[in-house]
Amino acid sequence: MLRRAFFALLASNAVFAAPDIDLGLTPEMLHGIIREVAAKIEARYASERPEAEKLVERIEAILATEPPAPREGDRNQAIAQAMHLINFDASAKATISGLRGYVFDSSVTGCMQTYRDLEQRSTQDAAEVMRWLDMRRAAAELEWEDKESLCRQRAIGAARALVSREPKKAEANVLLASSLDWRDDSGPETLTALQTALKLDAKQPLATALLLQRSIRKALEATARRQPSALDEKGIDDVLRPLYDRPLSPEEVATLEKELQSLSKETDDILTTASERKDFSGFLQGVMLRLELRCAAISAAASQKRPPEASYEAFVGEVRQRHVMQLFALLDHPGVFGRAVQLAGGNAEGIGTVVMMHLIGQMMHRMQEGKDPTAEQTARVKEITEHLVKIARADDSPNAARAAEAVCIIGMVQVMMDQKPEHIDMLHRTLQLDPFRHRTLGFLAAAAMTLKEKQNVTATAVMTLQLAALPGLPTRKLAAAGAAKIGDYDTALRLLDECAKEAPGDLMLLHQRIATLLRQSQSKATIKKATLLYGDITPDTILEKTTSLEKADRHLFLQTYLLHLLLKPETQTASELLTKLLNEQALDEATAKDVRKWMEK
Repeated sequence: MLRRAFFALLASNAVFAAPDIDLGLTPEMLHGIIREVAAKIEARYASERPEAEKLVERIEAILATEPPAPREGDRNQAIAQAMHLINFDASAKATISGLRGYVFDSSVTGCMQTYRDLEQRSTQDAAEVMRWLDMRRAAAELEWEDKESLCRQRAIGAARALVSREPKKAEANVLLASSLDWRDDSGPETLTALQTALKLDAKQPLATALLLQRSIRKALEATARRQPSALDEKGIDDVLRPLYDRPLSPEEVATLEKELQSLSKETDDILTTASERKDFSGFLQGVMLRLELRCAAISAAASQKRPPEASYEAFVGEVRQRHVMQLFALLDHPGVFGRAVQLAGGNAEGIGTVVMMHLIGQMMHRMQEGKDPTAEQTARVKEITEHLVKIARADDSPNAARAAEAVCIIGMVQVMMDQKPEHIDMLHRTLQLDPFRHRTLGFLAAAAMTLKEKQNVTATAVMTLQLAALPGLPTRKLAAAGAAKIGDYDTALRLLDECAKEAPGDLMLLHQRIATLLRQSQSKATIKKATLLYGDITPDTILEKTTSLEKADRHLFLQTYLLHLLLKPETQTASELLTKLLNEQALDEATAKDVRKWMEK
């Protein structure tokens, strides 16, 4: 079942793109902030990572750069410059799940930072178990399989030791159950740990929620497989497959709905108990259980009503889309939203996550129904924003930094809603409190994109800061895109060569390398080199080779390949391939229009 929500605050096919709103920022203002941040990053990291060495000096050089003007009338250069370097995404990703009930930053870079920060931390008892569980979650998101396995074993070891020391504590047993996994042979131990926790505390919200979540999933699984199974038995990984293969009858759907209805009271009880105990995490667990119930019912109904000709992929896509909409609807509900914020108290990350989810609901209503937020909704968000601003200004704590960051997120949503943010000063406050966090720096990059002048130079400087603060494949690709955008191709290609060693099979990295190479030069030798880099990707194989890419990434890859054909020049081949891609619906008409423009010149 879906347990997370994602909201992209600003995304573009281009490396840099400015929203149609004036934030009142100037290059001088942002450059001052950039210099301040560069000095702090260099002071902290210069001795341990080369990306931070002489950072201030390099930033000054970037800010003084005058990007090269395109050669007048040079068709080949114009084609190369039309190749987009990377899908840039200045976004906020948050998750409602886990022991805390939420993850404030579940982006790739957020997970990287979480893992690295926790790796260096010294903890004990319950905090030690939580540390390994948080690291496991981050590793799983990053698909670091070995590290995920290691963290799981460490969490189990720490939890068993905690239970041995404190056998009469419900929390210890819940942590043990959370460290184990229903999907392997530890199901009986997991169930025993939860049952023990409930004997010690009959209304323990998390233990109740975990058992109820298991009951909901087992009910759907039993309906899909047409056979019951015990709670502690290993289940199937993909419950939608049997629902697709053998659509449910109306009678089977009705039976499941009755069973789910009987479980809904227990969900309400969790929400009530968590609210009475002022348990924010437990309350969010209850919210997600409501989602589990709705999603189970949706999956069953979708199976019954599936058109015979629908593909499995189309069926899954439709079901998941409905799941997402239910999440938005739940978190947009005033009673849920208001009580969650109330229970969060001064927890800036908790408040920020809930507000993000609430704003998602508003955005979805706007996109689907054309309805703007009501005056009451706007007033509610304004009140919470002011509360976060007070937390951000109260002291210099990490909580204050996250409060300022949450205000920045709200501000970016306001930009997406064609509104001017009320607290643009929080951008500087956020960076003053925490200049080392990638997402915080991402807001600075997004701000740079609103500038009417020196946009590319300013954004490139920020991306250089991001790489110094958090070295890794994602930030290295960003920094390379920035360097190429201001004409520093040597730096861009050096960074991309480093990326290629880490991810040799990354298709979007291949795309970026070729686009950067051809932007630098359109000589016959360079074009030949680009063709060699494509390897076995040809006009005949490109459809098959790119099926694994996300839709937006695939459009980017295909566009660059078509433009590369025009540079060879193989205009007829490009034209035939373009027609094929459109017929197969692998390319959108807007991208095709851009390519045709160059074919006609």
